[in-house]
Amino acid sequence: MRLNVRFSALGVPEDFKGFSVFPYLAPSLVSGKKAKFNNLDDVKEEMTNIMANKLHEGTGNIGRVLYEGLPFFANASNFVDSDNQLLIKKFQYCQLTNTPPFPSLDKTPAKIVEDFTTIDSEINAIQKEIKTEGANNGS
Repeated sequence: MRLNVRFSALGVPEDFKGFSVFPYLAPSLVSGKKAKFNNLDDVKEEMTNIMANKLHEGTGNIGRVLYEGLPFFANASNFVDSDNQLLIKKFQYCQLTNTPPFPSLDKTPAKIVEDFTTIDSEINAIQKEIKTEGANNGS
């Protein structure tokens, strides 16, 4: 979900390295060595390892780390999820119109609450990054 929020807000990075056809060799951001990616499951495993490392280190925003790192070992367009993109649009609509997604919190599925919380958190992180980078660049 975090990656799709970044795709929605910042765009989908282009596949400059030719990671559209499996198998291919690319650097592993976890091991720092070349790794062979035979299929999308191998890419997802690398992403899981990246997230586990970041959680273990307790540093950095996982969404940002994946968004910025993905183009080095995978085609980001493989991870655009239409259901997530639709949910992000629903969240934005609810925010824009100040309307809840369901009549009450009791009637709102826990998954929607969790997803909306993740979307909100990632949007706030992106806005903070943009503000910080702008301040650092003298803007």
